Amino acid sequence: MTVVDRYFLACEAYVEEYGQESTAPQLSDHLAARGILNRNGSPVAPATLRRYLLEFRIYTVWAKQHETQADPAVSAVLGELARRGVTGQYNRPLEAATVEEFLANFRRRYQVFSLDMSNSTP
Repeated sequence: MTVVDRYFLACEAYVEEYGQESTAPQLSDHLAARGILNRNGSPVAPATLRRYLLEFRIYTVWAKQHETQADPAVSAVLGELARRGVTGQYNRPLEAATVEEFLANFRRRYQVFSLDMSNSTP
């Protein structure tokens, strides 16, 4: 599991706890409260987290679709993201290339999370 995977899990926990997505400063505070800090022992900078928030939103949709389809169609992921109002920079619609650049990492992350869940004990 990578550091970014841990950030994602904390982001997901934030949504479960508060019922809404976090901003980068909120996620930084949430991580710090759970002992997830940067290398210097201080909270992860919101600017660092900000670069991952779009990826996390895309991954959430992709992973949900992956539960029922082995390899979700990029067009289906884009459709769901558009329905949720998720856009790219300057509020432009997301493009297939944006999703495709993350796919290899999404597959890896999904596998890691699946393995982690199968190895956990109640």
